Amino acid sequence: MNCDNAKRNLVSSITNDFINGSMTITQNALEGLLHIIKICPSISQNEFFELLDEIKKAKPTMQALRNILEIIEKKIVTNRSMTIDRILFETIQDLQRAKEWTISKAMRFVLTNFKNRELSILTTSYSSTINKFLENLANLKKIQLWVLKSQFLGFDYSDQTFKKALDLGMHSQVVEESQLINYSSKIDFAVSGADCISLGGGIVNGTPTLSMAQFCFRHKIPYFVISESIKFGKDCIVEDGFDLIPMNLVSGIFTDVVFTQEQGIID
Repeated sequence: MNCDNAKRNLVSSITNDFINGSMTITQNALEGLLHIIKICPSISQNEFFELLDEIKKAKPTMQALRNILEIIEKKIVTNRSMTIDRILFETIQDLQRAKEWTISKAMRFVLTNFKNRELSILTTSYSSTINKFLENLANLKKIQLWVLKSQFLGFDYSDQTFKKALDLGMHSQVVEESQLINYSSKIDFAVSGADCISLGGGIVNGTPTLSMAQFCFRHKIPYFVISESIKFGKDCIVEDGFDLIPMNLVSGIFTDVVFTQEQGIID
């Protein structure tokens, strides 16, 4: 495959990925860029930056992707002794470290504050970070997972989460919003990921996260967000299929400090 085709295919794959969460898409983008560097060793810095701009345009509202590409641009300009492939490789490692750190923090909190052997958890939309959190928690607790129905453009994200939970051996059930009231007394806490977090503006996540957060607020159910710091930004753009959740509906945010220096975020 020549360089031009490889670049077009990478941008197209990112543009048309409506299934994976933002962290998975961001990691796939970095791995795709690393592949292009390997098969196109003569690519110039300007050509590489043009490709980064095309990827940003492919997902203009995806905070993690935009932030990580801007960090890479800055490192290329300021660390001239490092090769681009080395910068990409280390950034991929940082993404994984951020996810592990974030999940570990959430795990410690839950294990400290929810002592019961069995946990009843509510979630919605789809997040690889939440899936990994639930997988780790399921090794220590018995989990009943309630998945609030989440659909957009003909794709059922709740079904994706539901099937993943079954694969992990959890008791799982998809519920409609009108059914939530039947389970309110059984739910220990709700949890979701995030596509973007603006400390002054709220949290953006797939619909119907806002409905879930409002339900939890009315019924005094804790609602936690588990999100890597690379998703923080000054402003979040809300596009079709996503909700903006006000901060007053959120009981707590678990995040890392891997990217806080670059983003100016205080953990």
